Amino acid sequence: MADISYLYDKSGTWIAFRWKEFLFAPNGAWIGWFAEGKDRAFDIDGRYLGTSVISPETGQHHLYREIYPGQVQSDDHPGYPGRLDPPDHPGYPGRADMPFDMEEVDLHQYA
Repeated sequence: MADISYLYDKSGTWIAFRWKEFLFAPNGAWIGWFAEGKDRAFDIDGRYLGTSVISPETGQHHLYREIYPGQVQSDDHPGYPGRLDPPDHPGYPGRADMPFDMEEVDLHQYA
């Protein structure tokens, strides 16, 4: 499957993947989407979920939640993409420093 970006937490654990504008759990379940051309992710109900940040230490994408995102919501629902077969495990990129104004995203409900 082309055009996949893996998303990690700060410890380097793979927590999600992005395919096109869609966001999926590692098991292939649809979690939400990224606003068009943006790094902010929304859950399937349009609520702010997190922001994709590229780590300068690892060069990998990490998904963190802004602590004070303001009123962030998206009504631009892209439609249900279906369930994807999970991609191969991407490996461990290593730990990354989290920006000071962000926190970990809890995606356990989607696992």
